[in-house]
Amino acid sequence: MTQPTFPRFHKRFRAPVTFGITGALLASVLWGGATAATAAEGVTFADAGLESCVRASLDTEPGAALDPTDVANLTVLECGTAGTLGGIEQLSNLNTLTLTGPRIASLAPLASLERLMTLRVTGSSLTSLASMPSLPNLLKLSVNGGGLTNAALPQLPRLQVLELDGNALSSLAPLAPVKDQLTGLIISNNRISDLTPLTGARNLMGIAAANNQIGDVSVLPTFPAFRGADLSGNRIISLASLAGWNSAMDLRLSDQRSALGAIAAGEIQQNPVRNADGTAISPVSDTASVAADGESWTYAEALGTNTLSWTASVAGHPGSVFSGRIVQESTPAVIVEPTDPTEPTEPTEPTDPTDPTTPIDPTEPTTPTEPTTPTAPVDPNAPAITDPLTIDASDITATATTDPAAGTGTATGTATGTEATEALARTGASASWSVLATALLLMLAGAASVLRHRRV
Repeated sequence: MTQPTFPRFHKRFRAPVTFGITGALLASVLWGGATAATAAEGVTFADAGLESCVRASLDTEPGAALDPTDVANLTVLECGTAGTLGGIEQLSNLNTLTLTGPRIASLAPLASLERLMTLRVTGSSLTSLASMPSLPNLLKLSVNGGGLTNAALPQLPRLQVLELDGNALSSLAPLAPVKDQLTGLIISNNRISDLTPLTGARNLMGIAAANNQIGDVSVLPTFPAFRGADLSGNRIISLASLAGWNSAMDLRLSDQRSALGAIAAGEIQQNPVRNADGTAISPVSDTASVAADGESWTYAEALGTNTLSWTASVAGHPGSVFSGRIVQESTPAVIVEPTDPTEPTEPTEPTDPTDPTTPIDPTEPTTPTEPTTPTAPVDPNAPAITDPLTIDASDITATATTDPAAGTGTATGTATGTEATEALARTGASASWSVLATALLLMLAGAASVLRHRRV
């Protein structure tokens, strides 16, 4: 597989890594020269492909014994035929290792290579880095052109540059624990759509993420040490989030690919393509009618698939180009068919009017009662008496007594009370106190008359 073309900024963050590797190589050579050679008959490897690569690196003829000292002093090994890596621990001073081919299924035997600083694995059958040992001096790791679906890494305390080009990665979330130690990241030709797990990476100077599914670039200004990015071949249609960003950035934003939802002929499509200053970038098309201000477009008729393209300099970033194309379908205009009028409803037959109810005869008026004769006012000083209508005159008695000494007498006795009765009868139910008093006087007079007759 062709190695990815790295942008110009690659040189900027590669320099410190190269210096570190060169120093380590020199130290490795000196260390290896001081290592005492064993007196073994020769070094052997379980994997014939690996042994063949070692012989080629040491320029040792086939069949000749491999000198242990030469094997231990080997610092660089490239091998495209290795399968299992058993015996590789004998290359104790190895600092650069390149392994190619689908036979590489595990990296566990590399655990003893503590001086290893660069490891490249290409076209392997690895789907994850679970077998990757924790190498204390590893500065650069490349696992390219394979089937990696998980980017989780072991502890690699000195790792600076990570290349995971040409795999099947869809998420960068596993890289969050190491983002602050990375100076360069190459993740082109994957299925990545989101860069936000890298937000705020303190030392990240450059990123190559071409040919992915990235649509949002708002994470780029969060990198304080950033120098440039290759984001060509993605789905970016707006750079508005880069407004005011450092103009020294080296940005590669060509060949963006995007699709918009279908739209009916005659309807207005708002233009989503925006430059870094937020202004609309006017696309060109043989089938779309683009407004003069570039803010929208329409299709005159349904033509199926339409293509619009654009190319513009990135506002605020001299020398950087933003280009791409949009694919969109135009469909027939929606015509609302008139609905058939509803048949009128047959009128209902009128109902016969209801006979009016026979009025009820008014009630005959009641004969008014005769007014009651008003009662004479009550004398407040008169003694209380029983209702005069209930007085029985025949019960009135009179008693006469004679006082011989005084010559007077008091009468007691019973009288028929004829006069009193007649007087009471004349009073009626509404007799007044004056009539009643008169009757009493007559009664007393009658009683006195009786007394006089007895005295005679």
